[in-house]
Amino acid sequence: PVRLLVARLNAPMILRDNRIVYRTGANEVGTYEYHRWAEPPALMVEVNLLHLLRESGKYQSVAELGSSARGDFVVRGRLRDFEEVDTETIAGRVSMEIELYEQKTGQTVWSHFYSHEEPARGGDIAAVVEALDRSLRSSLAEVTAGLAQYFAKNPPR
Repeated sequence: PVRLLVARLNAPMILRDNRIVYRTGANEVGTYEYHRWAEPPALMVEVNLLHLLRESGKYQSVAELGSSARGDFVVRGRLRDFEEVDTETIAGRVSMEIELYEQKTGQTVWSHFYSHEEPARGGDIAAVVEALDRSLRSSLAEVTAGLAQYFAKNPPR
């Protein structure tokens, strides 16, 4: 049975704030002043990942890194994008890198890069939030499936 620890996700400063981010060009990023997340995207992704890993029932334990819990592996990563993208159409973009670090060997044994733009089903902020939510759920499903697949092929000794 594997004991996992989930580390804080690294993220650009703009994703550590709770304002919703939008991108209008390759190098132009802004935030909505009156449209905000309940918590910053980096924390939201981390909490959702922790919840999904616990809920899967595939691990002996899943805890936050820094708690008193011990773990065999650390799930860590970086949230790169969590934003509205305004081009010809409006979409929600989520991209992140996640890796699995084995404490005993000090090596990264698995890594995954995810990037997806989910089209918004409307032009308002609610449609963008729904698109980001769909993209996030899809990305975390990919991550949890990838971790399960890694442990199925490489059972701990």
